[in-house]
Amino acid sequence: MDVVRLAQAGIHYAVATLGTATTPEHLNRLFRVTGDVVFSFDGDKAGRQAAWRALETCLPFTKEGRQLKFLFLPEGHDPDTLVAEEGREAFEARLEGALPLSEYLVRHLAAEIDLASVDGRARLAELAKPLIARIPEGVYRELLIDRLAREVRMPAPRLAALLGLGDGPGPVAAHGTGPEQRRSRPVRSTGRGSLVSQAIARVVQQPAAARNIAAAEALRLSGDRGLDVLAELIEMAQAEPHLSSAQLVERWRDRPEHDRLAELAALPLPELEPSAVAAELSAGVARLVAGAGPERRLDELIEKAGTEGLSDDEKRELRELQVRPRPPG
Repeated sequence: MDVVRLAQAGIHYAVATLGTATTPEHLNRLFRVTGDVVFSFDGDKAGRQAAWRALETCLPFTKEGRQLKFLFLPEGHDPDTLVAEEGREAFEARLEGALPLSEYLVRHLAAEIDLASVDGRARLAELAKPLIARIPEGVYRELLIDRLAREVRMPAPRLAALLGLGDGPGPVAAHGTGPEQRRSRPVRSTGRGSLVSQAIARVVQQPAAARNIAAAEALRLSGDRGLDVLAELIEMAQAEPHLSSAQLVERWRDRPEHDRLAELAALPLPELEPSAVAAELSAGVARLVAGAGPERRLDELIEKAGTEGLSDDEKRELRELQVRPRPPG
């Protein structure tokens, strides 16, 4: 109804998610046709909660050349009632004045923090860190760090270094705290994450590719949480053959893995024909089943190197695993 009423008022560029939360698939489609997106939400508690979830989904899509804003409507109004009351020009003026994503992020996090205190400013930086880490490296991310630095009253380069958001190779490595962690991650990953992450990304992005995978149960035998998630995703995709990427991610909405799955749904992967994707996924699952011991341990150490850092013993173990022959595939 909102979209229909806006169109009747002359605003022909509105779209709606039809009752579902904003998903990576929605954003992928929007950014194929425009670089500017304004989200419109009710100003009540439920609307603000939905807006924050949309912001979290948007983070991997933010980069220079794109503009994302958030518009909160007056109490008691939906877009259709507001445009009927104010008219097209006033509504479009509200769109122009909507909060940029960067400003909304900082204001939302700072709302209940005492920024006059050192403790409060430190708390703000820590809250912002995992969110900024999900933004692709580039001008946009640097400018957001600058905005946060002004709020916490620190030079931006110093803040970025302290948070591990400076020279790292991207969002996955951004949780590290120094140059050693940032050097460790690229050893094997080729920039697309571990083999488990790549397999999960394929299933999330193209559920149909999992249709003929017969080894889902074998993945669970290792007791590894990442392999359990992959197995469950494969089983979901097989149980509901027509499930879309957005619907599959939405199934995990209330589970702790949801945000990571939403990130992987937006992860850039080589474009392949469906049959090639299915073959790649099948080979990857076979490798994971065959190498659930040393191969999985290698993935764990690479992941840990990019987040916490490794002990001397773990570094030696990582070097030994890197030269060990791997399962074919």
